Amino acid sequence: MSLGLVCSPSCDCGTVSDFRGADVLLADLSDETEEVIGDRGYDSNRIRLSLAERHITPCIPLKKNRKSKPPYN
Repeated sequence: MSLGLVCSPSCDCGTVSDFRGADVLLADLSDETEEVIGDRGYDSNRIRLSLAERHITPCIPLKKNRKSKPPYN
């Protein structure tokens, strides 16, 4: 079992939202990935749905202004 070490670090302009780079990072996840840890910049319905379709548990804190509140642990 993997310890969940960083598998794909990336750098971009500091003004670019994490949300924009998520497609690239999530596409590179192995099929054995069980959980993804991210900051609030990755809190979006699209990202959560993409992870759920792959049976990956998101560990992403909710944005403070989020109207719908999916479970977060």
